[in-house]
Amino acid sequence: MPRRDGAKGSPRQAVTRPAHDAQGARLGRLYELGATLAGEPEEVFDRITVIVAETFGARVAAVERFERDRTKILSLFVDGRVSRGGEFPLQGTPCENVRARKDACWFKRVMERFPDDAFLREHGLQTYLGVPVLDRRGEVVGVVAAARDRAVEFCEADANLLRVLGQRAGLELERLRDAEEKKRLLEQATRRVAELSALQEVGAAVVGELDLRSVLLLVAEKTCVLTGADTASVSLLDQDAQTRKHVAAFGRTAAQLLQGQAQPASEGLHGWVIQHNEPLLVADVLADPRVSEIGKTRFNRRSAVLAPLQVKRRVIGCLCAFDKQGAFTADDLRLLTIFADQAATAIQNARLYETVQRNVARLQTLQAITRRITSTLALQDLLAELARAAAEAVEAGHTWIGLLEPGETVIRPAAAHGVDQEYLAVIRVSADENVPAGRGPGGVAMRTGRAQIVRDCLNDPSFAPWREEAAVKRGWRTLLVAPLVFERQTLGMIAVFSEKADAYSEDDIGLLGTLAAQAAIAIKHAQLYEEVRRLAITDALTGLHNRRFFDELLDLEIHRTKRYAANLSLVFVDLDNFKRYNDLYGHRAGDRVLEQLVEILRRVVRQSDVPCRWGGEEFAVLLPQTSKAEGLLLAERLRRAVAERPMLLDESGRESQVTVTVGVATYPDDALSGAALVSAADAALLHGKAAGKNQVCDYAAVNRPPVKET
Repeated sequence: MPRRDGAKGSPRQAVTRPAHDAQGARLGRLYELGATLAGEPEEVFDRITVIVAETFGARVAAVERFERDRTKILSLFVDGRVSRGGEFPLQGTPCENVRARKDACWFKRVMERFPDDAFLREHGLQTYLGVPVLDRRGEVVGVVAAARDRAVEFCEADANLLRVLGQRAGLELERLRDAEEKKRLLEQATRRVAELSALQEVGAAVVGELDLRSVLLLVAEKTCVLTGADTASVSLLDQDAQTRKHVAAFGRTAAQLLQGQAQPASEGLHGWVIQHNEPLLVADVLADPRVSEIGKTRFNRRSAVLAPLQVKRRVIGCLCAFDKQGAFTADDLRLLTIFADQAATAIQNARLYETVQRNVARLQTLQAITRRITSTLALQDLLAELARAAAEAVEAGHTWIGLLEPGETVIRPAAAHGVDQEYLAVIRVSADENVPAGRGPGGVAMRTGRAQIVRDCLNDPSFAPWREEAAVKRGWRTLLVAPLVFERQTLGMIAVFSEKADAYSEDDIGLLGTLAAQAAIAIKHAQLYEEVRRLAITDALTGLHNRRFFDELLDLEIHRTKRYAANLSLVFVDLDNFKRYNDLYGHRAGDRVLEQLVEILRRVVRQSDVPCRWGGEEFAVLLPQTSKAEGLLLAERLRRAVAERPMLLDESGRESQVTVTVGVATYPDDALSGAALVSAADAALLHGKAAGKNQVCDYAAVNRPPVKET
């Protein structure tokens, strides 16, 4: 007896002559119908299901394609109607048996055999016949099936007939695969062209920009465009690669991202990308253990793609896209990775451009400042201008300059900008490391010749001696000190303060250091100029100002006296019988007498008076804002002081008594110009000499009218 449920190898039923003839007729009809199969694979599949239904009297016929653990309907004939589409699990279906055996399978009570097959129950199918569809490699890739709602058993002969259509279905399925592969390749090529076009467009936009802030914002914006992300951000590492910070963002939560503080470079998803230098796709951010709880709560991200920003294999930051409609794909990650390389190059170029621009601006600033501080040789004017220029160069609110006198170690405040005199009066900075005032940043700068910075004056222990005056009382938080060094000689220092903590960058440090180097040259030149000028207007023997200085000062004092309607007295002093001293004791003894006379003169005159050596043994003293009576009193004190003091002639202790004759004239009582005042005082002196010497003579006693201007 034949098996009710069969597969290949089941006993064949006896076939009578009429049955054999009917089978042959069906086979001929099958080949005849098969010859009409033409068109697209989908149309052929539809035709196959119709032929199967007609040939086997089936209520249902199907051509199916296996895809992993599911079967996909390519064509389905049910009750005279053909449809396409739909897929079902393979498990628990007759198709699973066909796939497993790689041969035809037929079943009479099919619903009993596969009770979980919903399709069989829905259509009340009783018998089933399926043959495998093989590809060119002999792998089972699908099934051609027929099913009846009557208990009419299929047999081996039916299976053989169906195999013919199964073979044709295999060919068509290969055609369909080839077409799908071509379509996939075409779509892929089209997508790649579109991606490349988009990359080229956004890359050109980013690379064409040189302003760093604009580049960063463009990178974030174009990341959203490329990936379809809701939000994108650019994170960059600091100089030491220890921390990272969002420097640009675009999209829904951009403002929230930019409000965040710098984070350790190794933390979070960004940290993983930076550390491993690899792109990353995260389907569920909230479930990723690399994301902190704070990050999950604060940003509530769903998915993300991240790519490292690298320049010459050195990671400088991370490019990230968050959330989109649907999920990020491998294509999104690939696009982002390619764009990240373009973005990193653009960022680096913008950084280099910014550096060049900053250096150009720095050089222009230095050039302008150098012109300003070298435009004068007056030391005090130069220092005042330098203090202003230093404050402008590094945007400092408070600047002061200190100078070291030759042989000294303690700084003398010489100029300031935005610094009160009270601070300058109490500040003490030394170049000597053995005293507390020399162990701070100023002392270190002067000893090492390198700029020093205190980033937090309130808490830095090296600034402790000055904390109260600078940080507590005045609120200064950052100090930058640069030494003034000329050919290994420390001239002093420049100190700049800011009211912000950590206010100065490395560029500021370099700029102030360069400025200090230029300033040191200008200061040295001004000091040399002042020394030369001092020597030019100073008498070498006595140290008093000489005739040249007297002439310059007299004009200034006459002008000032006229302006303020005041008095100016002039005193001429002459040693009596000085030639006899030289003849008796020698010129060296005469020089000693002159030096001692100058000591008396300095002691007698007031601080506002200006004594000068007129020439030989004759001296002149300008007495600003001094009346005739006051001038005569001072002249008499001087004459008496000289007369009462014996003069040492040499180292042996020899002494001699000397006297002086003094002439006094006053502007405008006795003269109406500087030259006339000199003539009047000289006339008074000569009158005193002629009257017996060792006396004070008033020009008015000469009985002459005031000398007019000449």
